Formats: sequence, structure tokens, C-alpha cells
Amino acid sequence: MIVIGAGGFAKELIDVLIRNSNYTKENLYFFDEINKEKDTLFGFKVFHTVEEVVNAFKQNSFEFCLGVGTPRSRYDLCKKFEELGGRLTTIVSHESIIGSFNVEIGKGSCIMSKSNISNNVSIGKGILINVDVLVGHDVTIGEFSDISPGAKITGHCQIGKYVTIGTGAIILPKVKIGNNSIVAAGTVIANDIPENSVVVGIVPSRVIKRLAEFQE
Repeated sequence: MIVIGAGGFAKELIDVLIRNSNYTKENLYFFDEINKEKDTLFGFKVFHTVEEVVNAFKQNSFEFCLGVGTPRSRYDLCKKFEELGGRLTTIVSHESIIGSFNVEIGKGSCIMSKSNISNNVSIGKGILINVDVLVGHDVTIGEFSDISPGAKITGHCQIGKYVTIGTGAIILPKVKIGNNSIVAAGTVIANDIPENSVVVGIVPSRVIKRLAEFQE
């Protein structure tokens, strides 16, 4: 298994991987092409180039998971390593609570400890649901979105693709958040949010900036 990323989120993800499975320093690796100063992370090997990854895995396929947080980074790195023959792997902490009925978790999503996912929920590909997140019933979350620690998404909400929901934000029932939007930490949202928006405030929240569309 290769964790794509060796920064802050990867340091949190490593505990989930070790507790969930029998990963050791012989079969768990990291990839970081930006910070090339350190060749190990807590004693685990860090690759810095794609060539190193290809040379380490002579077979046509290898498992990888996404150890970075932002939607743009998760999308780009996922695409790069799938094209190399990597198999995107879903990571679900044993310390999370997952509903028993009609829960779909997309390939490559990471669900961290103490998160609570209710029933009739659809989670898309490559999503990060961080520590202590609540996802209520009848919620959909689009691919590669990033749900930060302590965020609460209540029932019947629709979260678009490439959305970032900040730490401690609360999305009230039946709200729709458009693709490629950012909800600031601590924001409480009661009304629908259009695509490509940056939103702040506590009911009423307000759009303070418009973003360029997400280019796939």
C-alpha cells in the first residue's frame, strides 16, 4: 500500500491503516514529490518520484490511498496513480460508525475515527470524511469532497463534487451545496449555495467570493 502524501493528514491516516490491517514498514509506503528532504515518515519509506514507485512495484497493479486533504490534490493525484496502474483503495476506520442500511461508500474514500454515517447515504469516489464528522440520513456527497473535523451534515442534504466543508461547520436539513464550493470553518448554512462559492457566517451565511470552475 502507498499513501499518496506524507504531510499532516497522512500522519493521521497511518494510525487507521495500522489498526485496521497488518501493515508494517515492509508493506506500507508514502509518496511525497514536494517535500524531498525526508526519506522516511515515522520509519516508513517515502518515495519522491513516480519512477521510484514504478521500480518498487514491478507488477502491473498496486494499492494506494489518498493521504492529502484538498479536493484538487485528491483528484489530481488519484488520476496520476490510476494511470500508473494503481488500485485506489477505500479506508474506513474501525472506530467510525456506519449505518446498516443503504450506505454507499465510493472507491478511495477515507472515513476517519469517531465519524458517524447514518442510513441511506451515498458517498462518492475519493472523499475525505475526517474525525468526528456527522453525516445524517438521506445525504449525498459528491466525489473528492473534503469534510473537515467536527463538521455536521444533517438530513436530506446534497453536497456537490469537489466541495470543502470547514472544521465545525453545520449544514442544516435539505440544503444543497453546489460543486467546487468552500464552506468556511464554523459556518452554519440554512439555504442552498450555488456552485463555485466561498461561504461564511452563521444563519444567514453569505457568499463572499466566487471561484473559477473546477477543471477536470
